[in-house]
Amino acid sequence: MRWKNFQKWEGRLPHWRAEDVTYYVSFMHRRPLTDEECGLLFKSLVRLEGRKFETIALCVVPNSTALILLQDTPSRANDDFGKVIDKVKTKVGRAIMGKTGERFPPFKDESYNRILRDQEEFEEHHLQVLEMPAEAEIVDDPDDYPHLWIQPVEPRF
Repeated sequence: MRWKNFQKWEGRLPHWRAEDVTYYVSFMHRRPLTDEECGLLFKSLVRLEGRKFETIALCVVPNSTALILLQDTPSRANDDFGKVIDKVKTKVGRAIMGKTGERFPPFKDESYNRILRDQEEFEEHHLQVLEMPAEAEIVDDPDDYPHLWIQPVEPRF
């Protein structure tokens, strides 16, 4: 399978970038976030919708965060979704550290991201994001969770 302007590099995790594809992105938290902290991170990520990338799904639970998104032109370094998400993590992390007095932000440094290759992978990851609040034993019905956002956007493969 060939993607437009495909790039690959390694950190602790492998990273792939291409144009006109759908990504699954997740990152772990160093410690469980409070509901207020989940809300702060969630609102900061939702604000990026339509400005830096198009968000299909987003969920923040105490131990992790996951998104499914589209980005048209990742080759522009300042608009790369990984850098944008890292900036949000830094800003929210500093706000949390200011309130709690912690020495380190509550998010792990590196995010996991993957290009979703087909409809089956998209549906699998979409369901995974949707079920995060139930998996974390927060709510039984995802519609009852305030830090979950799903919008009907067609994925690209």
